[in-house]
Order: sequence, then structure tokens, then C-alpha cells
Amino acid sequence: MDADAETLEQLIETAYQEPVDNQQSISYKNGLKRMIHELRNGKGTQFVMIDLYHNFRENDMVPVMLPTNNQKLYQYTWHMLLLLREKELKNRHLISQLAETPTIFDPYL
Repeated sequence: MDADAETLEQLIETAYQEPVDNQQSISYKNGLKRMIHELRNGKGTQFVMIDLYHNFRENDMVPVMLPTNNQKLYQYTWHMLLLLREKELKNRHLISQLAETPTIFDPYL
């Protein structure tokens, strides 16, 4: 397991142990438990973070109203997904530039 997976697993475990006062807390907690098992079974951290984000949204968990450890998990997930999105956009921009390069420098290809 890599360092990101270990960090994510620890954040999920501490968030799972913290009591959450909400009507949706049972399904939210079950989702956290499922994601811990998925991480341990080798599912990629990016996919688990996407599932975590959906778990927050599906259960109407308001990040500001969550306890401290759950807020940390939400902030970590949101930040990592934002970085992933920026990297994806940068790669798409690079690919589009590379695709145009032959037509700019060698129009006879």
C-alpha cells in the first residue's frame, strides 16, 4: 500500500470512529466501512476518493456541520480530487498541443 492509501485509510478510520449526528449517519458510516475494505483489497486511491465524495453528497453531509475528523477527511478528499482534475486538464491541454505540432511545423505530413 502506498503512502496516499495509508493516509486515506487512517483518515477514514478516524472519521468512522467519530460520532456523527445526522439522520443519514448510518448509511454514511456504512459507506466509510465499505471504503476501508476496498482500500485494503487494493482498489485505487483515486477511485476510493471519488466514492468518498459521492458518499458525502448522497447522504447530504454538510462539511461545515461535520465533526473535526470527518471535516479533515472531506477536505483531504476534496483537495486531492482538485489536484487530480488539474493534472487531467493539464495533460489534455498538452495532448492537444502535441496533436497540433506537426501541422504547424511540417504541413506536408
